[in-house]
Amino acid sequence: VHGAHYQGGDEDKFNGKLETDERQKEILDQIEEKRKQKLEAKKKQETEAEQQHEIKSIFHGDSLFDYKGRSYILPPAEMRPGDHTCYIPKKQVWTWTGHTKGVQVARFFPKYGHFLLTGSHDTKVKLWDVYNDKKCVRTYMGHTEAIRDIYFTNDGLHFLSASYDKLIHYWDTETGQVVRTFTNKKYPYCVRFHPDDDKQYAFLCGSSNKKIAQFDVRTGNRTQQYDEHLGPVNTCLLYTSPSPRDS
Repeated sequence: VHGAHYQGGDEDKFNGKLETDERQKEILDQIEEKRKQKLEAKKKQETEAEQQHEIKSIFHGDSLFDYKGRSYILPPAEMRPGDHTCYIPKKQVWTWTGHTKGVQVARFFPKYGHFLLTGSHDTKVKLWDVYNDKKCVRTYMGHTEAIRDIYFTNDGLHFLSASYDKLIHYWDTETGQVVRTFTNKKYPYCVRFHPDDDKQYAFLCGSSNKKIAQFDVRTGNRTQQYDEHLGPVNTCLLYTSPSPRDS
């Protein structure tokens, strides 16, 4: 009887340990379930916020086409690439006013420079006339936070806008429509297209997560990632070696 008493005591301890382990597991499962619910609720909230934010563009010009039926986005008929003379600026010749906060970045329209594209902390991107009346031609509104970088394709018909809302929009310059949106859930600090005309579907994005991502505008997929940096990537550039026939 005495031996049975101790055997029963060991069994009670074992059962008690099982109950404790099961209780701890139940508590951990409840904590994990709550964590998942909070994460799902946060993702849902972010998705709804993105959907509620209206992406739009406003054309400020008089007509989308000139008297010849040419789109406003094309350079003047009399302008030719290479007509410009580059020199050190000696005086201020014009000031464009329209953004409500500081301007983060400005890019001239490729080859011709008849338009100026600017990205501002007011979340907007604006296209300005340089050649004629120097007015704002179009405003692009698709971000909820300040613009960090913008970049044209070689023909100027599309451009990228990168913002602190962690989104990168691929815009149609002429229509003001967003063709596709990209994100890696990090702050994009710089964007650059592939320099070759036949590879303009590829672009790089350097981000706050110390990585450079390569995307394809045709599919919306990330095709490559470079992760050897030790800090945020503030600038990047795609370099291609010249072919033998170019040398």
